[in-house]
Amino acid sequence: MSRRTTAFIFIAFIFLMTAAVISAFMSCQHTANAEPDEPPTIPPTESITRKVPYKTYIIKEYHGFVAVFESDSSRPLKITDCYVSSLPEADRKQLSHGIKTNSENKMKRLLEDLCS
Repeated sequence: MSRRTTAFIFIAFIFLMTAAVISAFMSCQHTANAEPDEPPTIPPTESITRKVPYKTYIIKEYHGFVAVFESDSSRPLKITDCYVSSLPEADRKQLSHGIKTNSENKMKRLLEDLCS
């Protein structure tokens, strides 16, 4: 092969490589600046579910009365007119530790049982 043919092939190769690089670069720029037609969708298996925490009611003594607290709140949700001192020893002991429940209905039944 002559020198002239080799030089021509080399220049043609450089030209094609440069064109390929510029084409790829322009394609990336076009994709980055393009606005999507629709917002992306998340498949159902990857969707994020929001967990709602349960309310925890705690029945315990508050200034000598039976009271209801929510979770670890130091402020009572409800104070009954039931004196802790009038309850049996077993109930007073449970109240000193706090009686926990996640159900409002069960909390109301417990108050009814304690204060009736």
